[in-house]
Amino acid sequence: MDKLEARAFHQPRHRRNLDRGCPNLSDLGNRSNLAHAYRRPRSFVRASDDDAWWQREPIGIYAGWLTAASSVSVGLVLAGYGYTTQDIAAYVSLSIALIIAVAMQKACPKSLSYPIAVIWALVGIVVSNLEPLNTSVVALCAVGIGYLLIGLIKARNN
Repeated sequence: MDKLEARAFHQPRHRRNLDRGCPNLSDLGNRSNLAHAYRRPRSFVRASDDDAWWQREPIGIYAGWLTAASSVSVGLVLAGYGYTTQDIAAYVSLSIALIIAVAMQKACPKSLSYPIAVIWALVGIVVSNLEPLNTSVVALCAVGIGYLLIGLIKARNN
């Protein structure tokens, strides 16, 4: 018996499938987040200007956090299952988050809350990568923060 079979033999039946690469609850939660992240931005873009603080801005906060959380989850799955190194998973997940964030900011430039929520998440990623210092991840986050801030300033001046 190899190690996997020996370990599976001594585990309860409901735990055996988790060791064979079947999705666990966090993977299913990630898929659910991605489904919400697809549906909520459509509502966010279509929200009325009549009462933005009650319609558009709460959805913007929710969509911004889902963008960041779903992208980070993709990176955790890539590195956690050993598909890539931690650095490459961080670059991939940050790139996904920034591409979505820039596209959403261009789709709804009137919103304050969406880019601020994404910037808040990027600041959290920067803080978590300061010790030990991961220069490339911090730099990618800084570029994203700068780009989103410039978009916010331009949208507010128009």
